[in-house]
Amino acid sequence: MIAVSDYRDKEIESLVDTHIYINEQKQSYKDDAYLIFDYVLFAQMFALFKSIELGITPDNPCPEGNVNRVVQGVIIKPYIK
Repeated sequence: MIAVSDYRDKEIESLVDTHIYINEQKQSYKDDAYLIFDYVLFAQMFALFKSIELGITPDNPCPEGNVNRVVQGVIIKPYIK
């Protein structure tokens, strides 16, 4: 189990296998909304490395064509002013 937080917390560390924290001490950002970038970065990197570990190529997750990136049957009409 992995926990990601904005500061180091001994209680969290005792409950999980890995604790990733952004700041050594509890410091608050001006706005906690900025923490989303740190959390999303971790999630994206985790997904990338897990895909590689499982032998799934991130650029082509389903070579058989079972999953498509583009919705089938959609027609895009030209924009007319």
